[in-house]
Amino acid sequence: MAKYYEKIIDELSDNYKIFISSENNLPDKFKKYEMKISPDKIHDVLVKASLYIGEGGTMASEAALLGTPSIYVNSLSMGYLEELERNDLLFSFRNPEGVLEKAEEILNDSNTKTTWQSRRDKIISENIDLTSFLVWFIENYPESFRQMKDDPDYQYNFQFT
Repeated sequence: MAKYYEKIIDELSDNYKIFISSENNLPDKFKKYEMKISPDKIHDVLVKASLYIGEGGTMASEAALLGTPSIYVNSLSMGYLEELERNDLLFSFRNPEGVLEKAEEILNDSNTKTTWQSRRDKIISENIDLTSFLVWFIENYPESFRQMKDDPDYQYNFQFT
């Protein structure tokens, strides 16, 4: 698998700036791409990125929900990533074979960022703000429990604005 990743990095680095974030030590060949920022700044990088490619499901979903095209490369499947894939915000690969071609397809589309922002806006508009809902539910318990039992649609009062 390392061979595929090396090929992806080598091919894309000719035309794009590559950043690698890793919990493991990188081989010397890739140290020049190592991202040296504090973890609290990672979303600033993801939102401005042209593309995310990685094995981390959390980072893949965060990139997608920030409107950045996302390629998830991992044999593990997770429900929330499958939903993002169904909504065309993420591409999932079980191994790196085919990732380079998909990356080039995304990067060569001049409308990619606009398209992904639109897809992101659509999925957000179709879901509730879970943080606001849970704060309301906890602060108003047990009445909130009764409210939801009597009127499950009450949750839609917590849609993103």
